[in-house]
Amino acid sequence: MKSIENSQEDFFDVWVYGKRLPGDHPLLQIKKGVDFSFVEEKTEDLCSEQMGRPAYPAGVLFRMLFLEL
Repeated sequence: MKSIENSQEDFFDVWVYGKRLPGDHPLLQIKKGVDFSFVEEKTEDLCSEQMGRPAYPAGVLFRMLFLEL
């Protein structure tokens, strides 16, 4: 089943990005500098809206793989 990514920041995101990570942290630079929207476009036909459980957003999964490298 296709999922919808929640773009709203929650309390934890605000706390981590604002209090725990310095402004020049490499993860923040990646978040600001790399546009991963192409992943959703390339994978949209792979998930069904009628069948299965809700999937993790493809962009989130791709970012996890990107960080493994």
